[in-house]
Amino acid sequence: MRFRKNGKFEDKTVRRKGHFIHIEKHSGKIIGQTAVLNIAAVFICITALWSVFIHYQTRLGREYNELMQDNLSSYVKAQTVEVNSFHSDVSGTLNAIRSLAETEGAGISGGKLQDYLDTVNKEQSRYSVLYMTLDEFVESAAGGEADRAEKDRIYALLRAGQEVITDVSCKEEYADYRYSIAVPLFGGPGDISGVLCTVADAQELVDTSWKSGDIDVVSSCVVKSDGSFVPLRDSDKQLKPTLEKELKEKKVSGDILVQIEQALAQDKDIFVGALNRKTDKGYYIGISPLGYNDWYIVDFVKENKIYVHSSMLMNQMLQTSMVVLAMIVFAAGMIMWYMITKRRKESLEAKKYMVLAQFSDTIMFQYTYSADTAVISPNAELKFRVNHLESSRYLKENKNLMELHRDDEKMFQDILKTPHNDGEIHAVNMRLVDKCGRYIWCECQYRYVYDGNHPSAVIGKLTDINSQIKREQQLLKKVRLDGLTEIYNKAAGEEIIRRKMAKSRKGLLYILDVDNFKQINDQYGHCQGDKALAHIGGLLKSKFRSDDIVCRIGGDEFVAYMDGTVNRKAAAKKAEDIFKALEECSQEMDFEITVSIGIAACPEHGSTYEELFNAADKAMYEGKKHGKNQFQIGGNEIL
Repeated sequence: MRFRKNGKFEDKTVRRKGHFIHIEKHSGKIIGQTAVLNIAAVFICITALWSVFIHYQTRLGREYNELMQDNLSSYVKAQTVEVNSFHSDVSGTLNAIRSLAETEGAGISGGKLQDYLDTVNKEQSRYSVLYMTLDEFVESAAGGEADRAEKDRIYALLRAGQEVITDVSCKEEYADYRYSIAVPLFGGPGDISGVLCTVADAQELVDTSWKSGDIDVVSSCVVKSDGSFVPLRDSDKQLKPTLEKELKEKKVSGDILVQIEQALAQDKDIFVGALNRKTDKGYYIGISPLGYNDWYIVDFVKENKIYVHSSMLMNQMLQTSMVVLAMIVFAAGMIMWYMITKRRKESLEAKKYMVLAQFSDTIMFQYTYSADTAVISPNAELKFRVNHLESSRYLKENKNLMELHRDDEKMFQDILKTPHNDGEIHAVNMRLVDKCGRYIWCECQYRYVYDGNHPSAVIGKLTDINSQIKREQQLLKKVRLDGLTEIYNKAAGEEIIRRKMAKSRKGLLYILDVDNFKQINDQYGHCQGDKALAHIGGLLKSKFRSDDIVCRIGGDEFVAYMDGTVNRKAAAKKAEDIFKALEECSQEMDFEITVSIGIAACPEHGSTYEELFNAADKAMYEGKKHGKNQFQIGGNEIL
């Protein structure tokens, strides 16, 4: 082979297996052999490179499929949470009105209840609360002989005092499909004076405000465990009789149908993908139980253009690599070394691209270990307070690209300082400062990229989950409170008291038992009894300190805990204040309300909650034996 240098041709020699072969200008045979070898080498390398890229593309498709299923899961669960939140809101409103009407005896015939309903309906527009007689409601919800089973179900639940969610139907008075949520209104024991209800659009069962650019929702519907569709709109009439037949129409594979059938039978979530790929380039289905009426939300979604763009990116990289490979074959030594280095960098970049393909939200960040450099996407400035879009010497100088809550700064620094070569996507919640100076809860998802055994980068995304966190906190608060007295329930109160005892190891535990409460219920009715308990709960909450714990542990039993004090005079004074307040409460209720109180001190009477509770409980019953309406501290005399 001859090379041009300084305008002249020079002969070069190639040493092969100890022999010198001189390549002359007219050595056509050698040139031909060299060409064949080069072509063969290029073919082999291209074939190998093609196989590698096919492998990576398959892996990218698998990881993308998992990401799509995760996003579908989030979407379906967001629907479920919003539907349950809507039903909880309606249920809370109906039960509040029922409680008011039954407690105060709101005159239905006098129109007082209707006035209150009008006021409630003006304050919110999402649904309206109606009053009907029992027969009117049942006939409206399940009219006709064909719905006899539904009528019997509604009658049974309402007469048992339970809430009812009816089946979806399309009545003549409505232009669309609707269902009702109702609670009975009792005029007396076992006497249903009417029904409080609201009529909801069936579309509420699948609507959601949660949006994701990762998925393209084709349709949402509701089915029962037997696979039959619950009609939500006129277009649902075009569906097959059952979900199984609808999926068979879409050419869904048999193993997927079996998985879906098992999920419906076992009341479980299921999210499956890659359905009918030959005809639709990616088809996914998600199913999640709503928890009532044997209803399940079903979502059909298609992938968006992200996977197509990722494939194009991989193909472009393949084409570029083949061109570079041809240069390697013809350029020999130095170019070969250069290409080895370049391909190593490209391999690392390919890994980064694959990680980025797993994240599709707009706010992205990356930290590079070798350069100690952090960078965040520019659109973060639209919502958050950003100090720098890019920063060098990031960990060395403890910098922050964005303003974080002080409790979360160390956690984010630890994420960067302690990489893990596990190939997993990690997620943590942290608080960032938005442009208005408020803390916003965000989910930080990230993954480590390794070059061999050495960490190369951390790549991740930030997602605003502030509304989701607030909803979860509100739901948690409802779970921890007693519905009648609005103070802590037994489980929540005991948990908090145990924590306080473990921390300070000093405090006073009160047990209060209402005297003759059964007699109050028998003589004045359970409504008045409930009203008395609510008064006592509010009274205790007002008499103890704001950081003291007050909870209802049984029908007419209450517990209170004063942390950080064992002062007997203070304990006695608190009990006297409660007795005095109860005298005023008795005058308001027009009947006498008294309590017996047992008090135990930690650690004198016990160092664990059980020991302290037993000591206070024993003291309380000693007080009852000596005439009730008294209190006793531990083993002391009655005061």
